[in-house]
Amino acid sequence: MKLGRMVNASNPNTIHAAAPMIGHRSADYSALQLEVTPKLQQLLYTGQRVYLFTASSTGPMEGCVRQASTKRILNTVCAALGIGAETTCGIRDIAFSNCVVESALRMVHINMWEPGTVENVVVSNITGRTMTPPDVRQEKVVYIDVQSHRRGPDCELGKVRNVVVQGIAAETRGRCILTANRRGDYIEDVTLRDIQLRYPEIEDNPALAPKQKSNQNNNDNPEAQRANAVLVGEHIRGLRVHNLTARMPTAGPGVPAMHGAWLRDVRDGFIDCPHLASNKPGHPTLDLGDSQVEVRAPR
Repeated sequence: MKLGRMVNASNPNTIHAAAPMIGHRSADYSALQLEVTPKLQQLLYTGQRVYLFTASSTGPMEGCVRQASTKRILNTVCAALGIGAETTCGIRDIAFSNCVVESALRMVHINMWEPGTVENVVVSNITGRTMTPPDVRQEKVVYIDVQSHRRGPDCELGKVRNVVVQGIAAETRGRCILTANRRGDYIEDVTLRDIQLRYPEIEDNPALAPKQKSNQNNNDNPEAQRANAVLVGEHIRGLRVHNLTARMPTAGPGVPAMHGAWLRDVRDGFIDCPHLASNKPGHPTLDLGDSQVEVRAPR
């Protein structure tokens, strides 16, 4: 039996033996969970089932293999669908469909901070909005991001591949943005299809980006973070975009000009969006930089 040490705060020289650790398969743990669960339901304001994992927060993430969620109404202050972050293992075979997002800063968010893998993900038939309070900015309808997360410029990066996002109708101020940390470590094989966005107003990303230093943003891609475009992508191999449309206010005082798409280092890309346009006469719909993209839409 392992015993820990417990120090009496009123008398630091007094040491007591801590209670022995209980096993997560024991009868004592079962009794503890039965006692804690109703209190958690009260804390979380729910009468639904509360799931407890005998693991750190990444335990449930790493258990997300062959998962499906459908027919839900979501209201969050962060991501409606969030996958990845701190996992060093694999998250794969995920289906998320037929849901309403009442409010979220990011509607679909796949990000990798550690050298794990997210693959084989299908998100379909989602409607809602990313219209968050005015003090919360840089909204994103679709956000796929691979970053080093303070682990140094030469660290091993995570992988995101084989993702399909289709059938999205959303109200937003923000963008769809896909970024990997560096050239050569690509997000691979992403299809965006039938995404329709309506902008009551537009965020001014060149002004907002320098103020946003959250880990939820890829701070290693500053040019992408500042880009004003409906779709922003950097370091992607195999990007397919079909029927992306956006209804935006016309650029003018207080309304920044927006490209339809801004892409850098996108290889084997394809864009077929005949109704995608910038919101300013003469402003290019597509700013493709050094990307290799086949375009079947007006530039």
